[in-house]
Amino acid sequence: MRKGGGQAMKDPYKTVIPRLTLDEIRGLVRSLPEPHEKISLGKREQLNFEVYLVKKMHNRQWENRVLLKLLLHARGSFYVYSELPPLDSYDLKSQIYLVRIRYNVKIANSCYPVEEWVSTRFIPYYGDPEKFRDIEMFEYRGRGIESQIEKRLLDVAKLDWGSVVGASGLCGIEPFSASENIVSQESLAMRYTSLAFALIVAQFIKSCEGCPPAYLAAQVAEEFVQGVLSFRAQNQVFRPNFTLASDLLMIKNASQVKLRRNNRLIYNRPLYFFNRKALLELLRDLIRKEVLTAKTFEYYMGDSALAKRLLNSERVAASEFAKLGRIFTASGMLYGAKITGAKLRNILKRVPDGPKFRIMKLSEFILSLRKMISAADSL
Repeated sequence: MRKGGGQAMKDPYKTVIPRLTLDEIRGLVRSLPEPHEKISLGKREQLNFEVYLVKKMHNRQWENRVLLKLLLHARGSFYVYSELPPLDSYDLKSQIYLVRIRYNVKIANSCYPVEEWVSTRFIPYYGDPEKFRDIEMFEYRGRGIESQIEKRLLDVAKLDWGSVVGASGLCGIEPFSASENIVSQESLAMRYTSLAFALIVAQFIKSCEGCPPAYLAAQVAEEFVQGVLSFRAQNQVFRPNFTLASDLLMIKNASQVKLRRNNRLIYNRPLYFFNRKALLELLRDLIRKEVLTAKTFEYYMGDSALAKRLLNSERVAASEFAKLGRIFTASGMLYGAKITGAKLRNILKRVPDGPKFRIMKLSEFILSLRKMISAADSL
């Protein structure tokens, strides 16, 4: 990390970093370096994108301390899923981007300048640590998906693993007003995640200097593709073409490509890795049968509010599940329960996966992204 003023930062690879206040974010954006690239889209609705390279591939040095702080805040959006630190070992070799999107919103017949931020990283297969999480977390017929990728893609095309890059860590900073006390941050929602993601992929390809990887791998839930990664323009909906790995690997039964349930991360981030609706139904059933009790939740999570809301079929916010991993990763007999941690994890095998494993031919994937960008430029 490059030297800079201010107090020493806690290690973001080992410790949860508190999210910034709105005033702290505004202070940081006043000290931004020059962006790597500026892109303007739209004829009537002006959208201004600033692409920042936060960290280069195979380089452990961060490009700028301000960008690092903004990245850590964006990664803090993952805290709704778990209590894990914002950085992991794969970040050591990743190429990481941030995109700032500036636009105007109309509220009560007045226009106000706002901005939102989006980040994604690209992880090479080779390096320290070797491989990347998306490859390691999925299996086909009880064996790692890696062997199928080698057999069906790499060996056929006479390529090595250097031609496969993982895309992950998609996160953001919620829209906020560029000027103080004009627009309530809570009244705004992310609008341009899909476009920012498309521009990041395009920038990454450009950085490869004519030799981009052949394939891009990612784990993405279908509801995410249909939701935040969709963009509406010209009375059409545009989405990145996230090809299921089963299609590219010629696996007839897509359900045979699934998460390896022996990975501890899955139980640390249950709301992300499990199908949300099925998970809630299972938890509700276990509470009703007193296999898990309010005492279990209070002991591991600090209070029993989540258990009570599930029992009463009340609406529950995603952030209320952040500490659920404490129950799912516990060993031995669970406190206040009639079940061990191992038995609970075995029961969780009934719950379908949340994200699906995707592998895209990068040359085809970028075409779907360019359509999205072109549509946005016509607004």
